[in-house]
Amino acid sequence: MMRAREPLVDEIDFIIHSLSTAMQRLALIRGKPFALFGHGYGAVLAYELGRGLHARFRRAPLRLLVAGSRAPPHVRFQERVSALAPPELLAHLRALGPAGVPEVILGRPELLDRVKPVLLADQRALESYHHDPNGILPCPVLVLDATGDDIPEEEIRDWELVTDEPVTLREFEGGHFFIQETPGVVLKTIKEVLEEDLENFQRGLQSASLIKKNRYLT
Repeated sequence: MMRAREPLVDEIDFIIHSLSTAMQRLALIRGKPFALFGHGYGAVLAYELGRGLHARFRRAPLRLLVAGSRAPPHVRFQERVSALAPPELLAHLRALGPAGVPEVILGRPELLDRVKPVLLADQRALESYHHDPNGILPCPVLVLDATGDDIPEEEIRDWELVTDEPVTLREFEGGHFFIQETPGVVLKTIKEVLEEDLENFQRGLQSASLIKKNRYLT
């Protein structure tokens, strides 16, 4: 209820600054390994958050995981959803399917009126996004894609343009919301990749500790 009284935010830069500040203040990134995940336009937020953390605090995630999203250089909004009239907006939300906004909300005007300001603020933030090509995210990227999504293949593969680390592509059956259609399969893949990342991180710490110890002894 406390957060419901806060002003809505419709600027990506403000969102990224607030999130990165909170993560630093709560000690979520101080000397700890972490990863960032985002689906759809949330992938763009995760990517920009990773860049913000690295720029402000010199901390980068072990890995960025993105799903159902074109690479940031291709994110453009030809249709201004936030400016649609109520009937057109309702039709747009329904077209997303039940994995987007549930029909239990869309079919009840009193519920839709409560969540619509939040949806529109999010949409305005995304519609104002312009990718800045300056600054590479220094971490590997796992790209999760679906056979039934309509994002062009080259716009998926161009995640390679935003990092100087390896980019891995995994494809799943389903549509844009495949992470909700087959969550078990997707989570298994994410778990395996992050477990390997964590093992590599811990081995790196052990190697660094051994090198430091040897230097001290000599």
